[in-house]
Amino acid sequence: MPKAKILPTRKQIFTVAIVLSLIMYLLGVFSGLFANKIMEERVEEDIEFLKSHNDVASLDLKNMLLQQLLIDQLPNECKSSKIYLENLRKQLEPYWQKLPARLEAYDKTGKITEEYITLKREYIRLSLRMWLLTKKNYEKCNSDLIPILYFYDKDCQTCTRQGEIFDELKIEMENINKSLVVFPIDQNFEDDNVYLLKEYYNITSVPSVITENKIISGEIISLNKLIEIIED
Repeated sequence: MPKAKILPTRKQIFTVAIVLSLIMYLLGVFSGLFANKIMEERVEEDIEFLKSHNDVASLDLKNMLLQQLLIDQLPNECKSSKIYLENLRKQLEPYWQKLPARLEAYDKTGKITEEYITLKREYIRLSLRMWLLTKKNYEKCNSDLIPILYFYDKDCQTCTRQGEIFDELKIEMENINKSLVVFPIDQNFEDDNVYLLKEYYNITSVPSVITENKIISGEIISLNKLIEIIED
C-alpha cells in the first residue's frame, strides 16, 4: 500500500516564503551595491582619464581669454572658430561620449565626493564653453553642428524619454549630413555659470531645451517638434 503524501503545513509554507523573500531581497541589495560599485569605479576611471588627457592649459582662464581674442581678431572669424572648435572636440571626444550618461546615472545612486563634484564642474564648464562656440559657429557661419542646451535633474521622470528622443534626432540629422550636439546640464548643480543661464532663460522646470534661440521648458519635446524647430 503506497504511503500517503505528507503535505507541508501552513507554517512550513510561510517559513519557506519568508526565506525566499529574504534571499530575493538580499540578491537585489547586493546586485544594487555591485552595480553602484561598478559605476563608482567607472567614474573614478573617468576622473583619472580627465586628469591625464585634458590639457590643464585648456581650463586656464587666461588661456581661454587669449584663445577667444585670437578667434575674434583673426580676419576670418568663421574659419578660426571652426578650427578651434574642431580641436576642442577632438580633445574631448574620448570621454565626451561616455561621461554624460555615467554622470547622470551616478547622480542617482553613487556617493557624491569632492572629487566627483570637481569632475562634474569641469565637465559642465567645458560643455558650456563648447556650447557657446558651437552656437556662435552655427548661427554666424552655417555650421553643420546643431547645438542643443538641455537642462535635467536626477529626479526628473521624463528626462530619460527626452534623451531617447535626442538619440532619434541625431539619426535624423545624420541623414541630412548634419550633426546634433546635445549639452546636458544638471540644473541643480551649484555653479555660477549654471545659475546665470537658469536666470537668463528662466529655467524653472525640467526637461528644458534651448535651441535655435527657442526655449521649451517643463515638457517632453517630440521628435517632430524638434525637427520643425531646426528646419524653421
